[in-house]
Amino acid sequence: MNILHLNTYSLSKIQSFPHFKFHQDLLVEGHDSLIVSAKGDVRDDKVIILERSKKLPFIFSPIFRKLFFQILNKNESNYFYPEWNLDNIKTADVIKNISFTPDVIMTYWTKFAFNQKIIYELSEYYDAPVLCVLVDTAMLTGGCHFPGSCDKYKKSCGSCPILNSKRDNDLSRKTWLFKKKFIEKTDLKMLICSSTLARQASYSGLTKQIEQIQMLLTVDETIFYPRDNIDARIHFKIPINKKVIFFGAANLNHPRKGISYLIESLNKLRSYSKETYSNDDILLLIAGNKLEGQDIPFDYISLGYLKHE
Repeated sequence: MNILHLNTYSLSKIQSFPHFKFHQDLLVEGHDSLIVSAKGDVRDDKVIILERSKKLPFIFSPIFRKLFFQILNKNESNYFYPEWNLDNIKTADVIKNISFTPDVIMTYWTKFAFNQKIIYELSEYYDAPVLCVLVDTAMLTGGCHFPGSCDKYKKSCGSCPILNSKRDNDLSRKTWLFKKKFIEKTDLKMLICSSTLARQASYSGLTKQIEQIQMLLTVDETIFYPRDNIDARIHFKIPINKKVIFFGAANLNHPRKGISYLIESLNKLRSYSKETYSNDDILLLIAGNKLEGQDIPFDYISLGYLKHE
């Protein structure tokens, strides 16, 4: 089969992202697989970066989003992306850059590059069904990627708390309706790798009628396989007798990642009576950026940001 993957970015430093993993697995299985991204630095015959065929770089979308949704709206910790196409990416840009006719189009993180209109037009042009791989709730809502306690995406959004809006017909409602128009016309199924996302997709007014295929992301067993525990401890300089608690997040300071709850739990653990261990027996192994200003109640080793598999 011919499989086309659409993802906004293809960056060499994050080739463990789902679109790369599925692409690589499909190639191994003998399929013809091709990634198309708006931006990126990957040099590969099977990865098309649209920006390379343009005279001007795609710069307006990230600049405008940061200005409007983070600085002016004072919303540093939430992600909101309407279905705008500020860099004027066209369906024809994709068609003229690929040399095969896809049997299936797989979509991932497509914000500010391939909106639902472009995805629908590609599906129609090639008469190819779309398999949307959910990586967060962006497809399920009027623009937010993590709705938190808000459930307005279940109907039609509006009065959006992320936008500090009190209007029903605000940008989130308009985005929701725009998505609905093209989702309903597209031959679409969803591939979901998380029970939480599966549940949210079944609630959303945009996707509750769409068939779900649930499966886990693949694991490369030539990289990830059982190894000797002692060797691992020597590699990370972990004393042999320590009990290890591992925690990781891309950005440890982001409130959505929950390190505050971890520290609260660790403080409780430290205060409990100990019959079979002492606090000195416990060591934290932490991966991620920006481990700043955290009062961690046990000894720990910080691995920093893990950049590759």
